[in-house]
Amino acid sequence: MNVFWRFVKKIYFKVLWEIGVTEDTERSAEKLRNLGFKIGKDVFLDHVEVEEIYPEFLEIENNVTIAYGTRILLHDSSMNNLFGDPVRFGKVVIKEGAYIGSRCIIMPGVTIGKKSIVGAGSLVTKDVKDETIVMGTPAKEYMKVSEYRERFLANIGKDKYYYWNIDPFMERLKDKDWYEKEKKSYKNFIKKNKLDN
Repeated sequence: MNVFWRFVKKIYFKVLWEIGVTEDTERSAEKLRNLGFKIGKDVFLDHVEVEEIYPEFLEIENNVTIAYGTRILLHDSSMNNLFGDPVRFGKVVIKEGAYIGSRCIIMPGVTIGKKSIVGAGSLVTKDVKDETIVMGTPAKEYMKVSEYRERFLANIGKDKYYYWNIDPFMERLKDKDWYEKEKKSYKNFIKKNKLDN
């Protein structure tokens, strides 16, 4: 990620923090770093739950996004609780550029590949290949990220979803009324698509 886009991302999440949409994500990553976790640069953590007493079992590389409410497990004590057997620990590695959707559970010993996507609500029990989308409980391979992106771009403006183009984001920040304009655009979309009750 070049310096410009890193700057845009930082301002974007700072604005979200200021208007109360998300927590201060840099503070979350810094907190884990201070506890001994290996956390890369430009990592977005939105209310991610981690077992803070086992920092040696988690590594998050650069430019990773982990959405709201995801839980990363670093140990399994089921056999210990049932039979007194040893507690099993497993290192979780989340590689560069990966995206993990909201409310996922990542099990111990899993590696999530570069630029891969984990769909919201997934239970990840096995390694995820680079540039692959997985989803479900348990998570299974869905398609390659490149294939999904082609579909995504082809459907812009042809489907029922609202799209916010981030390209002119810096220009919008110069406009003191940009937030009100964005809210108006969103409300028009809701009204047009009869999504309000």
